[in-house]
Amino acid sequence: MEEKKLSIIVPIYNVGLYLNECVESLLMQSYSNIEIILVNDGSSDNCGVLCDNLALANPSIKVIHQENKGLPHARNAGLNMATGDYVGFIDSDDYISKDMYRTMIERLEATESDMVVCNFQTFNKFSNNPFQERYKDEVILFDESDTLKFYQCALDSSCNKVYRGNIIKDSELWFEDKSIVAQEDYWFLVRYCSHISKIATISEPYYHYRERKSSISKSRSDEDIVLRCLHFIEISRDYIKKCGREIGSFQEHLLLNLMFASINNIPDASVKRICDTVMSFKTFENFDIAVRNKLRMLSNRCQSLRDNYDLILYYLLSKKFYTLFSILETIRVKRLHSKSKSDIYFD
Repeated sequence: MEEKKLSIIVPIYNVGLYLNECVESLLMQSYSNIEIILVNDGSSDNCGVLCDNLALANPSIKVIHQENKGLPHARNAGLNMATGDYVGFIDSDDYISKDMYRTMIERLEATESDMVVCNFQTFNKFSNNPFQERYKDEVILFDESDTLKFYQCALDSSCNKVYRGNIIKDSELWFEDKSIVAQEDYWFLVRYCSHISKIATISEPYYHYRERKSSISKSRSDEDIVLRCLHFIEISRDYIKKCGREIGSFQEHLLLNLMFASINNIPDASVKRICDTVMSFKTFENFDIAVRNKLRMLSNRCQSLRDNYDLILYYLLSKKFYTLFSILETIRVKRLHSKSKSDIYFD
């Protein structure tokens, strides 16, 4: 039986040092029926020439050259060209394991799921970071009474997943510019998850995510991030309800997740600015309930240094000690910006 086609979309901007490694990992895939769509988003380095040379040597590669419009628009350009039954995204400074797409598509079909998700391994120029298992080998069904586990897959990268192309097309999904909505990956995934009922997850870390200071996804110091995150919570709630679902426990998790995302992106972090951010999120009626539930969960877990730090933070929030909370977070965020890592918990 002939393999169905997989479209892999690669947005590219000034990654000449890493592009060959990324594309090579795609060409080496054990899943053979693929089209690779390279979207050169106005690179000022040699990426445009590299893309054209790769396409000349490999008939499975298609190239789009466009003016610099940003990551969401580059992915949308790829979606417009994609002809695959399945769709995947990979960032151009990352790479993937040889059997990633074959294993994920086999799992997708065997479980008759609508999306499949694998773990990812982060690394930097020195070594791999400690592995954090986000997913186990399981199938998650949508449950109206507990939306968190299902929608939690949406609060992640869009790249460690395989999607069904017909769902993207029929639901008219696209990536929105971050000037309009915070967390463009989340927005795409929240909408995709609102049209599906079954997700398969894989414990293997097939996706390898490079941490680097100038990565597109590492851009920080976003002046209006708080307002856009608050807006994102509202439009996510409205979109999920429009699809005939209740947001349920997912809204509590989303609320806290985006509060910390906002804090991480505060330029020139100070106690006052972080305290003001907390007070902005506290206006949501579920805030205190979300804090108490998170505190209860952490009290029963506490397996790592990060868990213990988080436990202290949520205890302070539950007791309304917002200034002390903000002092601790100011120290962490200053370290976060100085080291350009995704998480700094006094390691």
